[in-house]
Amino acid sequence: MKIIFCDDQPGELERYSAILDDLAKKHGIDMELIQYQSGNDLLFDFDDAGYIADIIFLDINMPGISGVEVAHELRKHKYMNELVFITCSKETTHLLKAFDVKAINYIVKDETDKQRFEEIFLNAVESAREKESEYILYRAYGDKRYIEVSTIKYYEVSNRLITVYYGDTGFEFFSTLDKIEKDLEFEGFVRIHRAFLVAVSQIERITTNSVYLRCGKELPLGKTYAPRVKAAMKNSAAYSGK
Repeated sequence: MKIIFCDDQPGELERYSAILDDLAKKHGIDMELIQYQSGNDLLFDFDDAGYIADIIFLDINMPGISGVEVAHELRKHKYMNELVFITCSKETTHLLKAFDVKAINYIVKDETDKQRFEEIFLNAVESAREKESEYILYRAYGDKRYIEVSTIKYYEVSNRLITVYYGDTGFEFFSTLDKIEKDLEFEGFVRIHRAFLVAVSQIERITTNSVYLRCGKELPLGKTYAPRVKAAMKNSAAYSGK
């Protein structure tokens, strides 16, 4: 679980970092914590640190760019994971601002007790873990895509260049189909050919040499892959009763 804590006060950073460390140990959570003392520094490192963060804690009142402004920038750049605001004020306007950027909750310094902090932290962890299975991040050529797994139709590889087809579009990045197949082992994908990995739910029918997708696409079916494709279709909920 990768967590970012951003607060311009070094004392607050250390205090809450210690609390998070204790909670992680208490609940058996393997945690990596990254600290920032300004929103600008966090945004500067966003490509390296932000995209991989499961939870980001943001102090609202920071000099320069505020936590709310940082949150808007993160969402603008497709950060999909959990945001928790830290504030000194109990004003309801902060709660409304949290809703604007889909923050999961907010913490009031010196007001939110340890038990409530623990509840907020565990809720954020649970939500982050759920999203981890719903979305997958790919990066290439300075571009990034957070793709909802349920929208992916299939992957195609050509000379280590992978194209993932999802929705009505596609995205190219460098990887191997073996690695992607392993990453999606429990997500309902099946290898149909050395060059193709397909979502079982997208398969309409198969013939001796081809796999036909619901979108109308025809893909080659490798002879050695045919048994596993048939087994996957049989076991898939999409094909139960057929």
